[in-house]
Amino acid sequence: MANKLLLLLFGIFLVCNQVVFAQFSLAHDNTDNHVNVRGKGNKIIDKIPVGTIVWESTPDLDWSSGFDSLYVGYSRGDKIYFGNIHSSRIKNISKAFQQIQKIEGGDHIHFKNDSVDIIIKFKRMSGGGGGG
Repeated sequence: MANKLLLLLFGIFLVCNQVVFAQFSLAHDNTDNHVNVRGKGNKIIDKIPVGTIVWESTPDLDWSSGFDSLYVGYSRGDKIYFGNIHSSRIKNISKAFQQIQKIEGGDHIHFKNDSVDIIIKFKRMSGGGGGG
């Protein structure tokens, strides 16, 4: 019985760990100074500057992202937006800069090397009411 309980708790931990994991990337493009963000029907819903930090998110099942794009979140000011970006237009932060150091703290992640110093801070989000 104790083994089953331990296995169940471990399984819950793994699921929760996958849900809260975020892969941070940089928006990049070799030709333009912006990257298109697409919504339903592959329509362009926003343009973000090259160098914007994005994170992979869980897609809204109503959105058809296809195999060559990723559903990402990004912030502008105090608001968070979501959409699809073609996978060729984003680069993992760890791969974007050579020999970048990643330091994880309790409330932040710090990416640093000679030319880059990025600190991403986490804060508790207030609970909202039910949606429609």
